[in-house]
This record gives sequence, C-alpha cells and structure tokens, in this order.
Amino acid sequence: MLATAGTLPDNTDRPWSFEMKYDGCRMLASVGSCEPVLWTRAMNVVTPQIPRSPKL
Repeated sequence: MLATAGTLPDNTDRPWSFEMKYDGCRMLASVGSCEPVLWTRAMNVVTPQIPRSPKL
C-alpha cells in the first residue's frame, strides 16, 4: 500500500514511472467462514465505520 522504489521496465526511454492515485479507502479485508473484518494500513479495525450494503 505504500510506494516503494523499484526498477523501471526495460522498454521505456523515460527515467521515471508512476502509479495513478484514486481517492478512496485502502483497506485490508479478512473474509471466510466468520464475519468480515476491515483494517487500515495502520492495522486499525474500521469495520464498524463502513456501511453495510443492502442484500440484493
């Protein structure tokens, strides 16, 4: 989730690269046989702050 230094692809003549940043939430999710749990990058549980989607 954090930018890290890396090597550039061989097929480019520019000395830099980038990734697009889209506004929103970056979270880790745990799903399985129990209720889902959502964490932030700092490992804070944020499940209660995220609204549930209505069942379709």
